[in-house]
Amino acid sequence: MTGLMDLRPGDTLPGGLSVRGAVQVGSATQRWAEYLLTGEAAGTGTTLWLAVEALPDGTERSSYWHRTTAEAAGFDPDLPTLDGQLLAVVERGHGDYRAVGEFGGLPGLRAGTGRLHYVDYTGPGLRASLEYFGPAGHDAPGSPGLLGVEARPPA
Repeated sequence: MTGLMDLRPGDTLPGGLSVRGAVQVGSATQRWAEYLLTGEAAGTGTTLWLAVEALPDGTERSSYWHRTTAEAAGFDPDLPTLDGQLLAVVERGHGDYRAVGEFGGLPGLRAGTGRLHYVDYTGPGLRASLEYFGPAGHDAPGSPGLLGVEARPPA
């Protein structure tokens, strides 16, 4: 059986969700994928993404995220707060990415290859991630930050 790490644009998930865009990311220690989803269950206003992590034991862990630009969300990386809660940085790093499909005009993210810089945060009852997509071989953030906030699975 094909795992969630292998989804492609046009694939359909339970609940009528379809993959619109797929991003595969690899770093020195991790491998994960992020999928932009469309369909009635995805809702409106922000975008719904499925994130899938390849775990060291060969299994996968998945979660749903809403994503928008950090600027549109009023998110300041120098004082990271969401819903009035101060967030703590739990991880930061970078990896190389390959993106295929459509991404709804999110700045900096388009089909092709490049470098991803990320900062993961946690706070009371929530997880968030700030990602910057840039050109291949570029070691500084190359785009406006895209803020992802963990969401409940769609009904």
